[in-house]
Amino acid sequence: MELGEMIRQLWRLRLLVALGVFVAAVVAIPVGYDVSLSPLRITQRSSTVGAAQQSIFVDTPRSSLVQRPRGFDDSIGRAAVIGRLVNTPTVKADAAKAIGVTPGRITVEGPLPNGLQAQSSEPSAQQRANQVLGERSDLRVFVDTDAEAPVITLFTQAPTGAQAVELSEAVSSSLARYVGRLTDAERPALLRQVQDTIAALPAQARARVNEASRRNRRRALLSEGTRIRVLGSAVGGNVSNQTGKAVVLGTFLGVLLAWCILLLVVSGLARSARRGR
Repeated sequence: MELGEMIRQLWRLRLLVALGVFVAAVVAIPVGYDVSLSPLRITQRSSTVGAAQQSIFVDTPRSSLVQRPRGFDDSIGRAAVIGRLVNTPTVKADAAKAIGVTPGRITVEGPLPNGLQAQSSEPSAQQRANQVLGERSDLRVFVDTDAEAPVITLFTQAPTGAQAVELSEAVSSSLARYVGRLTDAERPALLRQVQDTIAALPAQARARVNEASRRNRRRALLSEGTRIRVLGSAVGGNVSNQTGKAVVLGTFLGVLLAWCILLLVVSGLARSARRGR
């Protein structure tokens, strides 16, 4: 059936098409609006969720920001590894305990790879964070690492903004404590390494190593550890997600189109039946 013929058929059935407009409106309006009959009121639907953001700097015990510049290459590599520790049972359990929930309620995703190939095939961190935080879940954490600086960013979602901020603070503090424990656990071995190095020197050279030199060697070795520095407080709040008018319009047009097609099919079958008599 040509388009002109379909339009003529629908015009003959214009009362039924008008009924279809009403049916499409009845179906489409509840998609994006809450309808109250007493009193008569239509309000746009919206859902509220809490979101927050927290930045973490992967540093050394003696901050690399105050030492002579040596570049961040090593720290950037550490940040990529440490970012994955957020999804370990130890960090999640510690964070969950801090906010009074079970570890199973916290879902962690990321970090994504930082290479050029990954950037071409994966959405940006902010885009993926928006996708993750837009999904229906209770407590969610998206971890992002920077390819040019030793910075880890946490994007968190919770039922309210206050809970999202609390989740960010708990995860960052838990991660800092966990990395701190790992670093501190290695200190005895590092100190023994300094002592063994001095003991291995020839007698004359060992005699020239005074207490100040020993302290300097210990300080230099211990400064190679890792420390997590939380960059300020988490920032967050409540985010409203309103159902778009485009969704309502699309639903209306889809239902109306299906109604018109149904009318044309039924009308065509009726004409064929009449001709067959």
